[in-house]
Amino acid sequence: MRRPLLLALGLLTGILVGAAPATAQDSAPAPAAAASAPAAASATVEDGVAWYDVTDWGVEGRILPEQERLRWFDRFPAAAEQSVTKNVWGLSRDSAGMMARFTTDSPVIHVDYELRSERLAMPHMPATGVSGVDLYARDDEGKWRWVQVTRPTEKQVKTQLISGLAPGLREYAAFLPLYNGVESLRIGVAPQSKFEGLAPRERPIVFYGTSITHGACASRPGMVHTAILGRKLDHPVVNLGFSGNGRMDLGVADWMVQVDAAMYVIDCLPNMQPGEVTEKCEPLVRRIRESKPDTPIVLVEDRRFTNSWITPAKTKFHDENHAALRAAHDRLVAEGIEGLYYISGDLLYGDDTEGATDASHANDLGFMRQAEVFEPVLREALAAAADPSLRKLVIMAGKPSHPPRMHEFNAGVQLLAKCLQDQPDVQVEVLLNGWPKDESIFEDADGIVFFMDGGGRHEAVQEDGRRLKLIDEWAQRGVGLGFMHYGVEVVPDQAGEQFRRWIGGHYEHMFSCNPMWEPSFTRFPNHPITRGVQPFQIKDEWYFNMRFAGSLEGNVAGESEGLRFTPILVAAPSDEVRDGPYVYPPGPYEHIQAAKGRAETMMWAVERADGGRGFGFTGGHFHDNWANEPFRKVVLNALLWVAKADVPPGGVESIVTSDDLDANLDPKR
Repeated sequence: MRRPLLLALGLLTGILVGAAPATAQDSAPAPAAAASAPAAASATVEDGVAWYDVTDWGVEGRILPEQERLRWFDRFPAAAEQSVTKNVWGLSRDSAGMMARFTTDSPVIHVDYELRSERLAMPHMPATGVSGVDLYARDDEGKWRWVQVTRPTEKQVKTQLISGLAPGLREYAAFLPLYNGVESLRIGVAPQSKFEGLAPRERPIVFYGTSITHGACASRPGMVHTAILGRKLDHPVVNLGFSGNGRMDLGVADWMVQVDAAMYVIDCLPNMQPGEVTEKCEPLVRRIRESKPDTPIVLVEDRRFTNSWITPAKTKFHDENHAALRAAHDRLVAEGIEGLYYISGDLLYGDDTEGATDASHANDLGFMRQAEVFEPVLREALAAAADPSLRKLVIMAGKPSHPPRMHEFNAGVQLLAKCLQDQPDVQVEVLLNGWPKDESIFEDADGIVFFMDGGGRHEAVQEDGRRLKLIDEWAQRGVGLGFMHYGVEVVPDQAGEQFRRWIGGHYEHMFSCNPMWEPSFTRFPNHPITRGVQPFQIKDEWYFNMRFAGSLEGNVAGESEGLRFTPILVAAPSDEVRDGPYVYPPGPYEHIQAAKGRAETMMWAVERADGGRGFGFTGGHFHDNWANEPFRKVVLNALLWVAKADVPPGGVESIVTSDDLDANLDPKR
């Protein structure tokens, strides 16, 4: 979806745990929501395995986690027992749809969990689906791929799930049992491995349905269509499927609307007769719409039995059910209910009769086909719903400086904004030529990025500290802040303390240095900013030896003074680079030379205790470097990330032509 580029002319007047701190790793990209701050998790080492309890950081698919539960892994809070039917309550104690996310570089992964019920399998559904834990991981392209599943033979499952894993830090997702409850769950890794539990992502898609939504009869928990869609859309999901009891009950709706959902998918027709659909659909939609006026609602027709072609009574049932739902939908639209979407049931399992286990319940093929039918409708609904809550990103360019094609701040920010114009959930506003007279452009901003000259001339430090105070107010309310190239430099006594709080560090005159050199970036951390970024090498005025906050070393991940710090672009300068000359002053500096062999960070990211994000990027001197795809992508990803917009799984795709590079250049001599 194309977004308008809004241009404002300024007048010329930004729980990692384990045996060692994280370093840049060859790794798969992390999802957007992986940026959620993880809860602290500590390991218990038993028999050569470091065990982590998933309750320390949480699972997706578990609604309203702040409310009391009878069992931690119940889908509903304890109070729901009094407001939903007895059958729904009992079924809600299955862990269907729950998923634990984590990152590790361990070569081996173990699981240890206790099941609620001794019924490990069903006649038409294997133990792997009913009671298994199903492991997926992101590959080097950021795609989810299957790894392994447990094969339960008793209630207590403690096993090495897989070994011999390829080296590298990557993200994993463990899908919990579909038709059994869980009493406890731990993930085990090699003791010296890095491990981080990833907190549940916000604003899930909530599915309300029947045994099919519940997961019958998937061979593995990751094969139910809700899980498939979660991976395809890279979005959290909640599975409120209740076998035989998905009947559009208002008692269930009262719990659904308490969830800050991105979308509600109502898929109850397999458990309903046409008369019930007519009676209950409209009240359910109205109940949701009263509480959630803008959240999309998707109505789904029931699948056709795969043998209905030879059983006329079933064909008649489906025809009448579909007609009842369509009529209810049309009445709701005529009533003025907006944000409704509709999915036909005729081809949910395909057209070849091969998509079900027992005519009614999907097999893995049926679930894949069902997800394929759902996907475009859900994508459309998510995109449409994003409009009212677009993330607002303001990119400010400084005044012209330096010779042509250097420090082209005005042209650079317009080029970056053009590259972001097709991103569906961000609105980019550009400020040219420095600080604007009308500061209303900053209202409701989710992220503000500065690309400009620094030092004593920095736009942020003018007006005797008034602007610094204003930016500090933005930071305190969680606005993301980013500073690029010369913009990362401030006079320490003037704004050093603020920059360390906002973005974790800054360039300091005579402490940092600014040589022209060509680092090679070959290893990247597991972070949304690095999604899709391929190794690259490029000459620029790459600053290094920043003044970082507190105890942060700069070239390793860490936490200090309320900041979670991640180095993004790390490389080791050669001895010749450290020996100078630097651009200004030419150096060399003894403390820079004394650190020969040490890796340095040229881009970093922080998550602040106030909920905001920050980044510093020291490249950007040469305008034509924006033609380099990975150089450009890492910055585009950072612009989305700092504003809390979604970074695509493969990073921001963009094309820059020679005409794009030549556009909007400042008149320089």
